[in-house]
Amino acid sequence: MRTFDPTVHNMIGNHPDVVRSLEWNPEDHPETNGWLLFGNLTEDPASYWLLHNEPQTLAMIFEWSAPFTVQMHTMSLPGSRGKAMMQDAKTLIREMFVDHEAEVIWGMTPLHNRRARMFNRLVGAKSCGFGQHHVAGEVEYFRNNRDDWLRDHG
Repeated sequence: MRTFDPTVHNMIGNHPDVVRSLEWNPEDHPETNGWLLFGNLTEDPASYWLLHNEPQTLAMIFEWSAPFTVQMHTMSLPGSRGKAMMQDAKTLIREMFVDHEAEVIWGMTPLHNRRARMFNRLVGAKSCGFGQHHVAGEVEYFRNNRDDWLRDHG
């Protein structure tokens, strides 16, 4: 469900295992005492959608990139796995397509993050190429089209 309270995102993003996987270096951010904080995203609701599942183990940020097009960012607690987590992820993606009028959801995942790349495929994203990111290095691009995704995943 969409939220305007970043508490769940902050909690997941600052879990020691998660923050490392996000390539966040706390020493580079004295302005937040090293914390990864998402409150500023709630100040721009036309550009950022913060969604999370009810057990508060999975959080997604959808970032506006073009009309009807958003980039998906995903974080989950280390113990969040399996069919329930995949179903929760699909529920949040469906919410973006149905309730928030996204037509395309895309993302880029570092090549070295095999689990995240598999996650993208399991939630229905299609690989659409490879590239270079200025922080993450080599990445794989993924894309979901609303009509195709809803046909395949409801």
